[in-house]
Amino acid sequence: MVKAFLFTILTLISSFLTYHGATIANTIKLDINKPVIKEEEKEIMTISIPKLNIRNKIYDVNSNLNNIDKNAIILKGSNMPDKDKGVLLIGAHSGTGKIAYFKNLNKIEIEDEIIINYNNKNYYYKVIEKYLD
Repeated sequence: MVKAFLFTILTLISSFLTYHGATIANTIKLDINKPVIKEEEKEIMTISIPKLNIRNKIYDVNSNLNNIDKNAIILKGSNMPDKDKGVLLIGAHSGTGKIAYFKNLNKIEIEDEIIINYNNKNYYYKVIEKYLD
């Protein structure tokens, strides 16, 4: 009797879960080819330095990915490129290793181009001065 009762309860639960699962599958459509990206993981811009073959994503200043040990970063207090007379500060490691994104920055010359893509618009910058320590 107890076995029959447990069997009935388990069958009901199983049937409910199967039905409930089918309902969810029919109402939520996922594009399995498109990865789900958390808001904080979306890049807000890219920096490209064609001469050095550099192209790095830049994440929001408050993102966990805006971390010098993971990526090139935007520094707090920076203005976005679309702000007139604003200052955009980007940093990255310049030593050796896989996260040394700016390791060849010393090879930049006057008139070399740096491109920031922000809001699907390219902002072009030319090197006009170079300081060495």
